[in-house]
Amino acid sequence: MSATAASEIVAYDARTRSMLVINGALNRIDIVSLADLAAPVLTGTVPLAGEGSGVQSVSTHNGLGVAAVAGATVLDPGRAVFFD
Repeated sequence: MSATAASEIVAYDARTRSMLVINGALNRIDIVSLADLAAPVLTGTVPLAGEGSGVQSVSTHNGLGVAAVAGATVLDPGRAVFFD
């Protein structure tokens, strides 16, 4: 996670004890382990630069994540990007 980035949308996955955090500054999803609530750890990222112009939302269930990504222009369709 970057000191200059802000997170607006967060999803929690109880199975993995992780939260998925939108990182709009870097157009990716940050995966943060909450196994130790006193010391959250960035355990991975899902880069979305090749998927569209920006990540809009994130959700998760049972270890499967999905990100809503805007199209390249306002006239282009967006897409749902699934990841595990």
